[in-house]
Amino acid sequence: MSSSSDEEIAAAYLLLKKRRKKTNRRFWVNPFYTINLGYSSYIVAQELNHDPVKFHGFYRMSKRTFQTLVEIIKPEISKRDTNYRKAVSAEERLLITLSAVTRLSLVDLLGELLVSQHCYMYLATGDSYRALTYYFMRGLTTISNIIATTTEAIWTVLQPKYMSTPTPENGHQLLIVTTLSGIYQIVWVP
Repeated sequence: MSSSSDEEIAAAYLLLKKRRKKTNRRFWVNPFYTINLGYSSYIVAQELNHDPVKFHGFYRMSKRTFQTLVEIIKPEISKRDTNYRKAVSAEERLLITLSAVTRLSLVDLLGELLVSQHCYMYLATGDSYRALTYYFMRGLTTISNIIATTTEAIWTVLQPKYMSTPTPENGHQLLIVTTLSGIYQIVWVP
């Protein structure tokens, strides 16, 4: 082997090693969140369990509806504690998601949880995920993962029972609309 060949191999090795180098985290959980976890919105929300009016104002649903919803989706969103950290509870996961979403059109009727046909999710007060990190003392990635998995669980569990998909059989018609930009959109209309 020639020395130039060895040098090229060494240069390629160093280049690959440099590309693969991961940035080291300064810490696993930001100390700010760890220190202030006792001041999170979830801790405050737990204190509202004794006042139904304030509970409804904070959670946007009755305590009974909230507990029913937690029990329904808990198997889908529960995580296990590890030796290194405690998992975020199903109740806190749901509260974080509901804080990012204004209405799930949940109705408590005759002791059963019913979800209306039109389950529109509107962004709540305009708070960003970044703001939710300070409300709940959780990291940005944690907040975004919780909201994604919880909304998916709500849809997966409740959609087959309470939200029918629009089809011609249930009286909906398919309407193809062309937007000003020339993009086609498919819309189901009653």
